[in-house]
Amino acid sequence: MIHVANLDLRLADWGEIAQIALAITAVLAFVGAIVQIRLARSASRQVLTYNYTDRFANPELLPYHQKTIDLFNLGGADADQRYEAFLGWRNEDQLAALLVPNLFEELAGMYNQGLLHKGITKDFFGQTAVDLWNIASWFIERSQQSNERYYVQWQRMLEDMDLL
Repeated sequence: MIHVANLDLRLADWGEIAQIALAITAVLAFVGAIVQIRLARSASRQVLTYNYTDRFANPELLPYHQKTIDLFNLGGADADQRYEAFLGWRNEDQLAALLVPNLFEELAGMYNQGLLHKGITKDFFGQTAVDLWNIASWFIERSQQSNERYYVQWQRMLEDMDLL
């Protein structure tokens, strides 16, 4: 037996102290692992979001942006006339015009699944996404008549951002 300032510690007592210390160490290691996982996920969301900003800012997309604006500009026609005119476009031109809205739908799906950094996404894409949504509303409504799931992710993202 060891006598330390009127404390009697036996070998069994040291075993219990060691078990408590081991349990505390395990809990701290577990909490540390959770913190590290969260930090890694946050960093991954940021990197993925910045990759999308690069993708949208690519100068090679400019002709596609113009095709999209050409599509959504009613130019004095009503939505039905403009949609019929769009259906008469060559397939390549239709696909070119839909590239940007489809990129927004893809971005929104990832945002809604929590794969992108919400603040960065809103700061970089929010106003552009809502502006494009507003000028495209007639086209989106027409598209949703054939499939109600078209552009739902985009709408949900804008609602989450409090922009709609």
